Amino acid sequence: MKTSPSHLVRNFLKAIHPPLPPTTARETKKLVGVLESAFQKHLDEIHPSPQTASSGLGSHESNPIPDPAHQATRATHLHLASLLAHPLLQKQPAAPSTHRSLTATAVSEFENVGSWKAYDFALVQRCCRLYLDGLKRKEIVPPAQRLGPRLLSWYTHMSTTEKCNFLADTELPPLVVPVLYADDLEAEVWDMLRILYERPSLSKAFAKSSFSVVEQSRISSYHRAEDNLISLMIHQATFRESVVAGAQQFVQACKYHESRNPSDGNQPINLGRSWNRLAQAMLDRRSTSRILPELFDEVVFFGSRCFRQWAWSPSCLQLYHPSVPSYKPLMTYLESYTTHTKKSPWANKGKPLKTLVTIINDAVALAESQGRPRDARKLNDIKTNLIPSSSYRPELQAAPQTKHSEPATSSDTIPNLGLAWT
Repeated sequence: MKTSPSHLVRNFLKAIHPPLPPTTARETKKLVGVLESAFQKHLDEIHPSPQTASSGLGSHESNPIPDPAHQATRATHLHLASLLAHPLLQKQPAAPSTHRSLTATAVSEFENVGSWKAYDFALVQRCCRLYLDGLKRKEIVPPAQRLGPRLLSWYTHMSTTEKCNFLADTELPPLVVPVLYADDLEAEVWDMLRILYERPSLSKAFAKSSFSVVEQSRISSYHRAEDNLISLMIHQATFRESVVAGAQQFVQACKYHESRNPSDGNQPINLGRSWNRLAQAMLDRRSTSRILPELFDEVVFFGSRCFRQWAWSPSCLQLYHPSVPSYKPLMTYLESYTTHTKKSPWANKGKPLKTLVTIINDAVALAESQGRPRDARKLNDIKTNLIPSSSYRPELQAAPQTKHSEPATSSDTIPNLGLAWT
C-alpha cells in the first residue's frame, strides 16, 4: 500500500511536534482512558495479583464494565490489591532499628580515628560529652564498650609535656574525669594527681617554651591544674559517696600541701577551687550531722586559708557545725561586706540568691532558737539591705531550713556567685 506525500509530511510533523492537548471533553475522556489502560497494564506487569491472575480474565469477559468512568476506581483497587497480596510483602522481615545509643556512638567515633596520635582535644571533648549524656539517660554499657579504658590508653601514650598540657586544660579534664569515675577507673585519676605532685620534674612542662615564660608562671599553671583536678575529685566523692569523703579528701590535700611547703606557715593554700567545691556540697545539703566535729573544724580551718573573694566564706559553714552551730561569724562577715560594698553584688543573680537567702533564714532561725531576737532582726535587716527584695521569692522567707532540714535539691545548687563560684 502506497503512502501519499501528504501523509508522510503529516507523520513527520507529528514526530517533531507533539499533538496539542485535547480541546474538547470527548478528546480529554478518550486520552484519559488510553493513559489509564497503559498505566494499568504497566502495574499488572510489575505487581501481578495472585488472587486475580487466574480468575481476572474470565470475570472481565463475562461481566464487562459498561461505564468507562469506573476505570480509574477499578485500576486503583486492583493496584492496591496486587500490592497487598504480593509475595515480597509476606516474606520481607521487619527492618532492624538503626538507632545507636549515645555511648556506643561516642566509643565508635573515638575508635574510628585509628591512631592515638590523631586524637585532638576537640574530638575527645565531643566523645566525652556524648558518653556522659548517654549515662544520664541510663544507657547500659557493656564492659567491653566503655570509653574510660580507651581514654586511659590515649592518656598513657602521651609524653610528659602532653600530659601536663592536658591536665592544665580548663575544659577537657572536667569531662574526662567523670567518664573515668563512671567506668570504675578512680585509681587512674589518683595517678594523674600523683603526676601533678611530681613538681620538680614537671614544672617546666607547663610552659610552651622554657625561655618565653618565667618560672612563676609555670608554678601558677601547676597550682591551677592541681587545684582543678582535686576539685573534680572532691565533686565525684561527694556525688558518689558522701560529703564526709569529700571533706576527708580536701583535708588530706591541704595537709599534703603543708608538708611540701613547711616554711609557708599560715600562708594561703592554693586550693581555692577545691575548697569552694566542698563548701558548695556542704551548703547544698545543709545536713552535717554525720561529719565528726574534729573533721569539721579542720575543714573550716583549711577553708579559711583557701578562701578567696569568689568562694564561700567559712563563716557560712560554721552555721551548720555538727556540735556547736553559730550564726555570729556569718553575721559579722555579712556586716563587714555591706559596710565595704556600696552596691549589692548579688543583684540580678537569679538562682544563687535562693541559696544565700536560705542560709540567712537558717541563721535567723538559729538566733531565735537561742533566744536572740535582736540578732534575728539584725540578720533580717542585713538581708533586706544586702539583697534586693525583688530578687528572691517571698515564700523563701516563710520556710527557713535548719541543719536538720531535708537536703537541698539540685535546683538549690549555686553555679556562680560572689560568695559561691565553682
